[in-house]
Amino acid sequence: MVWILKSSSEPCTPPDAGSETDKTKLGSHPDTVLAKSKRLSIFDIFIRRLQDCNKKVNQQALEVLASMIPILGGALHPVLISLVAAVTENLNSKHLGIHSAAMKVLEASTAHLGKAAFWH
Repeated sequence: MVWILKSSSEPCTPPDAGSETDKTKLGSHPDTVLAKSKRLSIFDIFIRRLQDCNKKVNQQALEVLASMIPILGGALHPVLISLVAAVTENLNSKHLGIHSAAMKVLEASTAHLGKAAFWH
């Protein structure tokens, strides 16, 4: 499921799963969804959600990132530095939900991205 990213003051809503226009726009391959020109702008917005002062928004963004990493894998390479910085900040959180979600992201990234992704 693909979620529409909005500012933290607006609710996030999923697109209609049965809509043919959504399926046509998104395609079936992660690289189609994250064309290079769009990838950075989408993740610029998403990284702001990882740094959001609202704890629920922050935790939900971390949980979504943990589920996206296995799907997107190497397509995350151009935004990896920004993602690692945002996740690292959340590892220091005193909020247990945020801390555990950040740990899940860390575990997913080490399992699915491999060592090579961090050394380029």
